[in-house]
Amino acid sequence: GRSVRGFALAKSDVEAGPCLPFGVVQTNTSGKIAVATRYVPAGTEILREMPLMLLRMDPSVQGIVQEVARALSLLTPLARGELMALCEATSASAGLESALSCVVLSDDELPTGVTAADMAKVARILDCNGFVGPTAGEHHDPHADPLSIYASGDPGQDVQGAVYNLCSRFNHSCAPNVSKHFDAAEGLTLRTFCDVARGEQLTFSYLDYAGLLRPTNHRREALRQGWGFTCLCSRCTSSADEMRTFRCPRCGVGAVVAGPA
Repeated sequence: GRSVRGFALAKSDVEAGPCLPFGVVQTNTSGKIAVATRYVPAGTEILREMPLMLLRMDPSVQGIVQEVARALSLLTPLARGELMALCEATSASAGLESALSCVVLSDDELPTGVTAADMAKVARILDCNGFVGPTAGEHHDPHADPLSIYASGDPGQDVQGAVYNLCSRFNHSCAPNVSKHFDAAEGLTLRTFCDVARGEQLTFSYLDYAGLLRPTNHRREALRQGWGFTCLCSRCTSSADEMRTFRCPRCGVGAVVAGPA
């Protein structure tokens, strides 16, 4: 999404708690987004959140669909309401919605209180908001990657899927100002990379570190395939990607793009 530095905040705009340094704001173009409600110094922990729903990852289509149905049936009414209020993927992706299309479901085959219509909606929500991370006791890279829930079902990895309430309001940027750290016991922790001004949108990357280093067209294609949107962040819309430049040797301030002599 685009930065909204200087976004005018009214008390009625903010949905998050008053103790948090950000609010959840409704916009006309990007849905609900997270915006700093005060100056936030670099390195500040802005949120630590436990998931609304946890999923045991399964490499099979049938297995992951059954796991989503099981997890949905165990939610409290409050958690289920929060889950169903999250944004849904509007474009087809290679995620859970694609997996669900391969399975014929009837209400009779699902747990009590879960319908085929519920499953279709939750599939779109998870494709848009799902994270994957290591299970308790595993020693993996601690940085959670919000990837396609189904595509992440690698039989060689012991991982779990999760969806969060407030963390799901943070949009993607290829030049993020927030980092994310996953811990199976403590949930997802968000911390600022840099100083953030009041009214500035808070974003993290939906891509992993290797993905962020790729050229713009590669990043955009990965985001289109995984989440169904075209990234309009500052890096993707800039004529020169700062991540692929070096500091000017003459002035020591500007950026220089490598090219023919």
